[in-house]
Amino acid sequence: MDNINPDVKHNANAYTISNAGHKFYFGHYLNNARHNLFKIFNQLLHKYNQPAVEEGCLSDCILLSPAKFQAFVSPAALFEQMKQYIPVMEYLKENNNEEAVFGTLRRLLLDLNSFRNYFSHHHYTAPLQFNNFKESQKFKKSMPYLFGSAVAVARKKTKLPHEAFDEIFKWKSGKDKEILEPSWQQEMMEINSAKPTLFGLVFFTCLFLEKKDGTLFISRIKGLKNTTEDKFKANRETFLAFTITLPKPPRLESSDIKLDLVNELFRVPHSVFKTWEAEQQQAFTITNEETGQQAVMKRYKNRFDYFALRYFEDNNALENIFFHIRLGEACLAEYEKEEPGSSIKTRRQVTKSLNGFGPLQFFNNHTNLEDLGYDTSNLREGQMIKINGMPLKYTPQYRIVDNKIGIKITHENTPHIIPQITKKEKQLHSVNPFTFTNAAPDIILSTYELPNLYLYNYLYRLGFIKSPPHDFLQNWLQQQEVLFSSLKNKDTTRLQDTGYKKNKLPLKIKTHLEGGMNAKREVQKKLRALLNNTNETIDKLLEQGKLEKGKGKTGFTAGSVATWIATDIQFFSRPDDRQQKLSDFEYNTLQGYFAFFGSNREKIDALLKSFEITGSNNNRHPFLNPVHVMVNEFTLRVKERQKKGRGPKRKFDTAIYSLSAYFKDYLLKRRKYLESLFKNLNDNIIDSISYFTKVKRNTEPALDFHEPVMLPRNIFNGPIVQGLKEFIQTRGIAFTPGDEKKCSPSFFLKQLLPDLQNFYTFPRVYKKYKETKEGFEFVEDLIIDKDNDLRKCQQKLKSDGESYSELLNRVDKNEQDIRLEQYRDRVMFMMLNEYFNNQGIEELDFTDKTLQDFSKDYMDDATKTILDTEIDMSVRLNGVDIKARLPIGRYGEFRKILRDRRINELLSYFDKQVSWERVQEELEYYNQNRERVLKACIDFEEAVYSKHSKKMNHLIKDNHISHPAFLNFYNSDIARLSDTFPGLNDKTNIAEFRNGFLHNQVIEKKGFLGAFPEFEFDDTLITKQITEKVIDIYSKLKLSV
Repeated sequence: MDNINPDVKHNANAYTISNAGHKFYFGHYLNNARHNLFKIFNQLLHKYNQPAVEEGCLSDCILLSPAKFQAFVSPAALFEQMKQYIPVMEYLKENNNEEAVFGTLRRLLLDLNSFRNYFSHHHYTAPLQFNNFKESQKFKKSMPYLFGSAVAVARKKTKLPHEAFDEIFKWKSGKDKEILEPSWQQEMMEINSAKPTLFGLVFFTCLFLEKKDGTLFISRIKGLKNTTEDKFKANRETFLAFTITLPKPPRLESSDIKLDLVNELFRVPHSVFKTWEAEQQQAFTITNEETGQQAVMKRYKNRFDYFALRYFEDNNALENIFFHIRLGEACLAEYEKEEPGSSIKTRRQVTKSLNGFGPLQFFNNHTNLEDLGYDTSNLREGQMIKINGMPLKYTPQYRIVDNKIGIKITHENTPHIIPQITKKEKQLHSVNPFTFTNAAPDIILSTYELPNLYLYNYLYRLGFIKSPPHDFLQNWLQQQEVLFSSLKNKDTTRLQDTGYKKNKLPLKIKTHLEGGMNAKREVQKKLRALLNNTNETIDKLLEQGKLEKGKGKTGFTAGSVATWIATDIQFFSRPDDRQQKLSDFEYNTLQGYFAFFGSNREKIDALLKSFEITGSNNNRHPFLNPVHVMVNEFTLRVKERQKKGRGPKRKFDTAIYSLSAYFKDYLLKRRKYLESLFKNLNDNIIDSISYFTKVKRNTEPALDFHEPVMLPRNIFNGPIVQGLKEFIQTRGIAFTPGDEKKCSPSFFLKQLLPDLQNFYTFPRVYKKYKETKEGFEFVEDLIIDKDNDLRKCQQKLKSDGESYSELLNRVDKNEQDIRLEQYRDRVMFMMLNEYFNNQGIEELDFTDKTLQDFSKDYMDDATKTILDTEIDMSVRLNGVDIKARLPIGRYGEFRKILRDRRINELLSYFDKQVSWERVQEELEYYNQNRERVLKACIDFEEAVYSKHSKKMNHLIKDNHISHPAFLNFYNSDIARLSDTFPGLNDKTNIAEFRNGFLHNQVIEKKGFLGAFPEFEFDDTLITKQITEKVIDIYSKLKLSV
């Protein structure tokens, strides 16, 4: 295992690995895996303003202790955040217990660390095995389970035929059924051992690599190199199914929006793509001939909002209108708090989101932040800075919440609006003396109105609308102020002058005008809803019978019932002296006890008493009885019959032993309690139950007349339709009779730009189901194409006489989404025209272009489109221009490489500019050769240990001798590094260089020349010269031993 073949050549893909003896190969990828987790953990710690964790101590990180970290975020929320980066966490859960995953991940990290040490050092005293997973007896079973889950994930994520994945498993006939027998790929562990096989080691390592690194890693593993047939591709995709995603690096300078728009218009909206047959979808999956990378030409999310906001900003299009910007989060105070039921003290923070108004580019421009009062001396994107001495996480972005964004109308000559900072008159010693006040928006705008806002402004600039957007909005806002003033003063006469009628106003406002609500009517309505919910739940539980087990169940499970009961207990419990029902800790504990009812049944009564929910002195819950005396209705009926001498002779225990029985009994008592309230409702009862009905007598609804106003949908339609009609008439487009009655901007824009991309004309297939008592039964496919429109299909379905309401609703909703995408595409095309009119691209003639030109026949590779036009591309990063001449269709690929985390250090070796191709070559060489550095280090360690082992055994710590210990021993007992290499100090430089390679980092120029000031770079690859220099150092050190 430890022997390394000295004859191995190191050029790309020159050798095949068939065992774990190539320590240097596995070592540098395991180092990369651990460093990836180091980045993820510290990104999350930074998010919650916690100190960073050292790379060697990841298993001790506070993130893996939810009880300690829940002061900042709940375990469930933390699990969801970490799962975005580490997908395998979803499949480490047992019984849907998310908290237990953190303990499993800790054991994984302990073994990852020991594997990393085993393969990164020559001398390792312990065997290669999963030591820490011995704590989990299920681990050896879970490895095949994880691999099986990986097969399912890969099958779903890729476009490979399903039968390609079937060959990963072997099947044999059993007496009653087909039995699954693992093939060689699934054999993760050696028989009767905790030692991983080669494929177990590869699969384990890939769990913590990025996909691009995982692809390189498996490219030399015997059995995983082949990429020619689907079954071999399926193997590779399975091993890469759980690769991680690293946090995004700091943003680059803004991309060229013209090229972004061109590429976006060529991509198929998801609402269209999902209705295609598999063959058509496969046609839009293209492979780059040069790189071999695959890409699906579809839109994964709505980017129109970004394009519209960017357009308004780039062109200064909206005078006196600012959009809402989220600047970041300020820490106002820090304090320690002891968690309930625990002696653990956690550090908490009081934070406040800071919001402003103005151009996003202004806030992204760090050099101007001093005008805002920020201390910018050490400012970095996403890092902590200070404003008037207070820490602030500064991450400017548009503040879009639930598809809404705030806007501010101002006539002042100001470039931005920021939070006001005031000094408090009274302050506690632990609280910051300053406070922030965010400016509120005037209007809340739905992002669905952004296309209309663009069209309004477009027609205003052409003279077809007379009032500018800010005047239009200001006039509407003034009308609302009159309305709110009338409402506030209950002036119904003035209210009628605004055009509003009282009977069409919302209930809250009508109640306000009437002087208060009818409390009894409101309470009756809420009690009726609770009763209906109770009866529906009882019926569902009785119909289901037993609780279901396993994942993906739609019925009641132990977990869902536990959550239901805990939530309901919290709902009906009266607030205590703190005016709090249950804390997060109390709620989570209660839910956990009910989830494992069998083992906790005897403890639940004491828990409820400790939370003061039940008990003789503190009965905060109106109908919850102790568990051990609760009886079900069946038992009561049997006991009544026994009293009359007609029941069975055996005795019945009155206790509730199952969660299902407890739930049923709880629901029956809930129904009885609600029925009693409904029947006897009076003023005293209304007052006593107001804590959960939220209804009080003789009170008016709370109305805030100073909140921002939500702009009504379609408010721009009137002016747009009138302006478009006039504009279209000037273009010589005639209207047919009846067109003047259509008031949709989408309709008139379609007259102006009738063409669309060809993918909108491809047949769209919807599955037609027939409703039966058992559910939905598949009937046939409903196909909608250019000759078979939606209205005709709906009429045909209705004429069949069958009920297809589910299909009609589904089709109607998706076709509505498609019409919205078409409307947005036409607006994006207009934006693109404006950009080209202002500053075109020399190689691309945009004259007379239509949306039809943004279509590509992917079945025919010979067809050329706008995407195939080669243009000059450039981006500036750290003062260096990266340039390329590529087809427009590869613009995303051009930008993607710039997000490589090694790019900043690499660019330090170039003065003014570098070609994109050169950057690719540099990183490609680095990827293929950095393992050679680790091999040279291990060779050096082997030479030292083989000659001086007796003197070095005392240096063994955690089963290995660290590399710095080897360097220290070399300096003290063999020769000084600084004598052999004058630029190096005793150990620091060379150890940092080694660690840089292990952590997939390029050595920065300043650090490299600091160690070798006389080094002169030639015209060959920078990464090659650095690699060869470090290898040369270790080779000479080895020879000098």
